[in-house]
Amino acid sequence: MYLLGLVLGFFWGIGQNLQWEWLYAYGTGPGDWIFLGYLTLCAASPALRAPLQEAALRLRSYATVIAVFVALTLLSSTVNAYVWGIEARDIIEAVRPLYYLLLVLFVAAWTFRYGLFGIVVAFLCGISVAGVDAYLEPAWRDFAGTNVLWNPNGIGNLLAIGVVMASLLIAFERSILVPAIFTTAFLTLSIFTFSKGTWLMALAGFGACVTAAVGARKRLSIGRLGKAVLTLTAFALIVIVLRYAGSIVELVALKLQATQYGDSASEGGTLAQRFGFVIASWYMATSSPLIGVGISNYEQAYDGLRDYLGDYFWETDNPHSAWLYVMACMGFPALLLFAVIVFFPFTKLPSALQMKAAAKGTYLACILTVVVLSGSVLLHLLTQYYSWFMAGVLFGVWSRAKAATRMG
Repeated sequence: MYLLGLVLGFFWGIGQNLQWEWLYAYGTGPGDWIFLGYLTLCAASPALRAPLQEAALRLRSYATVIAVFVALTLLSSTVNAYVWGIEARDIIEAVRPLYYLLLVLFVAAWTFRYGLFGIVVAFLCGISVAGVDAYLEPAWRDFAGTNVLWNPNGIGNLLAIGVVMASLLIAFERSILVPAIFTTAFLTLSIFTFSKGTWLMALAGFGACVTAAVGARKRLSIGRLGKAVLTLTAFALIVIVLRYAGSIVELVALKLQATQYGDSASEGGTLAQRFGFVIASWYMATSSPLIGVGISNYEQAYDGLRDYLGDYFWETDNPHSAWLYVMACMGFPALLLFAVIVFFPFTKLPSALQMKAAAKGTYLACILTVVVLSGSVLLHLLTQYYSWFMAGVLFGVWSRAKAATRMG
């Protein structure tokens, strides 16, 4: 199980973010194939499935919430089939959280048994591969004198979550060198997303790293090599910021200008586009508050609001927000359950963190800022691996801390 966790952590870190289309089939990738193979073996081997069963018992309330969420999604899709129709992929998307639940149970069981260091480092290595690939094969070249990462918003989200995961290494492993290397790499790569949302998330994640380091009750394990590397890194960052301060200011001004505050959505005003998504999503949700318009039906319902939205209309197949998507497509009860699914793992952090009270509050605020922003700019909080992986890690460290308290 140990080696399997490292392999899966690596592939889940990459996600479906490489530009090699042949590597993915029907919304699945190598990590899914390996994990599904493992689950198949678990069905035939009581010894293999025992850790998952133990984790499921510890997290039965969480599993129940996910099951109810899936049931509401299926109900929404069935009722709305009479209006919008239904496809096989709608059913697959509706039940996908059950698959992610198994992912959470596996990561929680692995972390409970071995600690978080190995699987989180493997996950961060996967993010690194995805980030470097996006940089080497960028979406645009020579933009503002440099390159823009491929899939900048998606990769940017992943990089910011990577910084948060690095902060967990500092908080629970009292290690600074490894997370510092990953954090520096992710913060540097995030610059090339040219995404304001990514920059905010990355800064909040960095705040979590600093808080974890400064607020730790026990002394961090740094060593001479670690001190030397950290000193050189800090010096290099200061030199880079001073050397390119003018360019950085120009870059921020360029991004603010690109927001086009006074322009309509059709003229490229990103603020108007997102405001249109909010208006449309609220309209869909209030028109059918209990079940929404049905999963995967957002584009059809949104197109029907073209005249209603006017200058705020901008063609899209989703509202670029997990919160708005769940609200519009599945209704308000499902949105409430989704919020519980996302935030419940973080309620376990305070009892597991070895930090001073003020540091705990600051640390949680930084992490939750990243999570809220992540769900506000993309669907990935619902559809990608990283939020579920992080939930598994949080449940795992909570279980370890609880077991250690009982033994102590």
